[in-house]
Amino acid sequence: MYQWMTFFHMAGLFLFLMAHGISAGVALSLRKERRIERLQTLLDFSGASYSLMYSGLLLLLVSGIVNGFIGHWWSSGWIWLSIILLVVIIVVMVFLGSRYFTRLRQVSGASYMEGRKIHPPQEPASAEQIEAALKSGRPAELAMIGFGG
Repeated sequence: MYQWMTFFHMAGLFLFLMAHGISAGVALSLRKERRIERLQTLLDFSGASYSLMYSGLLLLLVSGIVNGFIGHWWSSGWIWLSIILLVVIIVVMVFLGSRYFTRLRQVSGASYMEGRKIHPPQEPASAEQIEAALKSGRPAELAMIGFGG
């Protein structure tokens, strides 16, 4: 059972990193893009990867917890440190990253979510507002936080 859970743990990690790489690549590409249609396409491409990313993260987390019980590691500090680090990184990345992507979706005229409410596409904002939103992001900082973790 332990070997299967380790396999699922690694598969979850692979799925998460593969899907999250899409969002990271989009975040780094957005700052150079000024055409509305391309902004919307990049944002949609990033958004389409979320279900796979969160599925991989869930598989990674559940299989890690199961292996913690199988291996009797809950008395070890490293497993707790891993979980705490994962939660902190998720909170920081969601807080910083989702604000940036939501704001870009708003100003580009794409549909966006606010809380649990989905807002339909609207007219894009002015070029100045789009420029300000594009410059407000910190994709390099997000990449460092994620990679550092």
